[in-house]
Amino acid sequence: MIQNKKIVVVTPAGRKKYMEVLLKYILREKDIIDEYKIWVNTTNKSDIAYFKQLEKEYKGFITLDERFLEERETGENRNIYRFFDKCIDSDTIYIRLDDDIVYLQPDFIKLLATYRINNPDPFLVYGTILNNGVIDSIVQNLGLYSSFPYFNYSCTDTIAFDDSHICENKHSYLLHNYLLKLKTPPKLFEKWVLQRYERVSINCISWLGETFATFNGEVGEDEEAWLSMTHPEKTKNPNVVFGGAYCVHFAFGPQRDYLDKTNILSLYKQVAQYLDLSADNIDLSKVNWGKVSSDSKLLIYKILMDNKEDSL
Repeated sequence: MIQNKKIVVVTPAGRKKYMEVLLKYILREKDIIDEYKIWVNTTNKSDIAYFKQLEKEYKGFITLDERFLEERETGENRNIYRFFDKCIDSDTIYIRLDDDIVYLQPDFIKLLATYRINNPDPFLVYGTILNNGVIDSIVQNLGLYSSFPYFNYSCTDTIAFDDSHICENKHSYLLHNYLLKLKTPPKLFEKWVLQRYERVSINCISWLGETFATFNGEVGEDEEAWLSMTHPEKTKNPNVVFGGAYCVHFAFGPQRDYLDKTNILSLYKQVAQYLDLSADNIDLSKVNWGKVSSDSKLLIYKILMDNKEDSL
C-alpha cells in the first residue's frame, strides 16, 4: 500500500521459464504490493501446476484467476480482455506486467505506482518498456541505442518488432552496459504524452480501479488496441509513458523462437539472482549463493566494488 492506495500487480500468464525471473522482482517489492494476481491464460498443465504451487506457497499474496480455463477461446491472446472486469476496485492502483518482463529497475513498482497516484488524469500510464516499438524509438531519439539502426515510431516497426538479431543486440547492449553491472539506464524524460492516440504495446501499464469501474472493466477483444487507442481517443484522454521506471520486455512473437535459443534469458536470470546485492552494503558471508560458481562470485564482487568506486 502507498498513500492509502492498494497496489495490485497482475500478469496474464503464462510461461514458467519467464515467470521465474519476473517473480523475483515481484517478491523484492512484496512489502508494498498488496496482491499479485495471475490471470491464468494457458492450458499447459505444467505451467498451471507451477502457478498453483506459487498460490499455495504465497497464500494470501499470490492469487489465481482461472475463470476461463474451461472455455478458453482459440488464439494465444484472445482471452486476456476478459480478465479486466475483476480489476476495478476503488482506491486501488493496478499494474499489469507481461509474463516475459525480465527486468524491473530497483523500486520499480513503488516508482510507477507513486507516479500513477500523483498523476490520476491519464487513462493509462506506461513504464519505460525497453524492447517495445514506440518506446524504443523514444529513448533512441533521446540518446539510448544511438549506434543501432533507426527505430520507427511504430508499435509494429519491422526492426523493433520483427528483427530477432536486432532484438538480441538490444538485450546484449542493455545487459553488458548496464544491467550486469547492476546499473540502471539513465532517465531520459519525465513523461511522454501519446497525444496522437498511437498504438503502443501494453507490456507494462497502470490504471486506476475507479476509472475502469466506470465501464465495468469491459474492454475490447483486441485489448491492446482498445486500451491504447480506441478508448483514449473516444474520451480525449491520451495515455502517457513515465520516464522514471525502466523495465525490459523479453520478446515479441516473431522474435521468440530465436531469442529462446540464445543465452539472453540466462543472463537476465543472473541479473535477477543478484538484485538484492548493494554496492553500499556488501556482506558476502550472508549472501545465499546457491549453486553460483566461485568465478561468478568474484565477478559480482568486482562489479560491486567498481560501482562503489565510481560513486566516490
